[in-house]
Amino acid sequence: MKKQVELEKDYKMFRVNALAYWILLNSIYMLALTMLNNIKATKINDGSIRLIDGTAMFLAGIVLYKVIFGSLHILWFKLRVMCRQDFKV
Repeated sequence: MKKQVELEKDYKMFRVNALAYWILLNSIYMLALTMLNNIKATKINDGSIRLIDGTAMFLAGIVLYKVIFGSLHILWFKLRVMCRQDFKV
């Protein structure tokens, strides 16, 4: 029991550290993109895709992927719990 409590504490600390690391990396990434995209443009939209546009599309794709497949995963388990008697929680 003591080992399980210690393992749970370690897991919580890992989650806190991972979140802090993720926030730090995203902050550095945002600053780098802001500094790279600080070019004065005379036109607002000339039809070209710049670094910030490509990055935004890439991140939007990741979000869509996670939302779609995460929802399908949750629905799959909800259906299994509802339909199968041997799969009750």
